[in-house]
Amino acid sequence: MSGSYSYVDPKHKVRTVEYTADKTGFHPALINFEDTLAQPADSEAVRLAKEKHFRLYQRIAEANAHNIPVNLPRDSASVANAKDKHYQLYHRIAEQHAAIAAQRKAERSAYEATSVANDVDDHRSC
Repeated sequence: MSGSYSYVDPKHKVRTVEYTADKTGFHPALINFEDTLAQPADSEAVRLAKEKHFRLYQRIAEANAHNIPVNLPRDSASVANAKDKHYQLYHRIAEQHAAIAAQRKAERSAYEATSVANDVDDHRSC
């Protein structure tokens, strides 16, 4: 099945759609859409407003761009103390975990050194 229909778009232009419908679905195609692809152009009022805004922005930027001291945030004494405490605690815990890991590795090595391997084929000789 195929056909077409037309409608009036919001800009009062008549648009025509040609379509086909088959077992794979409905396939519409707008045939007079070239003008919808163009980027909209600024009106004279918009162009003037953009120029005015740009000039004002430049003036403000130039007035405030010179000799501005950098004022980075700094930690208060309590924040610095808390960070230091956290850092020390983190490293103490990391050392404890490293010691536990070394102990477990030594225990595993000792166990493996004194263990006899199981021969899984022993049951066949019985």
